[in-house]
Amino acid sequence: MIKVLDIRTSSRNQMVDVTARVKDVVAASGV
Repeated sequence: MIKVLDIRTSSRNQMVDVTARVKDVVAASGV
């Protein structure tokens, strides 16, 4: 159970990181 939760948490963090990077790229290209 703990391992599954860890995987879910890490995947969520990765999604947040990817979203942040995409926003940065969009903002940079927008400027």
